[in-house]
Amino acid sequence: MKAEVFCRWIDTINEWVGRGVSMLLIPLVIIVMLEVVLRYFFHKPTIWAWDVNVQLAGVLILLAGGYTLLYKRHVVIDVVVEHFSPRARAITDMVTSPIFFIGYGVLLWLAIDEARY
Repeated sequence: MKAEVFCRWIDTINEWVGRGVSMLLIPLVIIVMLEVVLRYFFHKPTIWAWDVNVQLAGVLILLAGGYTLLYKRHVVIDVVVEHFSPRARAITDMVTSPIFFIGYGVLLWLAIDEARY
C-alpha cells in the first residue's frame, strides 16, 4: 500500500511539473520567431537568442521527461516491444531507464565540467 501511495505522489508531481514546464514552449516559440524576423528581414541578429533558446529547450526536455513517461509517450521500437507482455514491458523499462539516466548523468557531469572553464 505504501508503494502505491508513493507512486501516486510521484505521478502527481510529474503531472504538475509537466504542465508547468509546458508553458516554456510559448517563450521558446516567441524567441525563435523574433530571431528569424530580426535576422532575415532586418539583418539585425541578436546575440542572446540562441543561448536562451538552448537553455529553455534544455529545461523543457529535462523536466518534461517524467510527464512524458507518465503518459507513455516516449518513442519506443514497437516492432520489438509490441510482442511483450505487460510484465516484460515493465521489466524492459526498468532495465533501459537506468541506462538512459547513466548516460544523461555522464553528459551532465561533462557539461558541468565544461561550464566551469
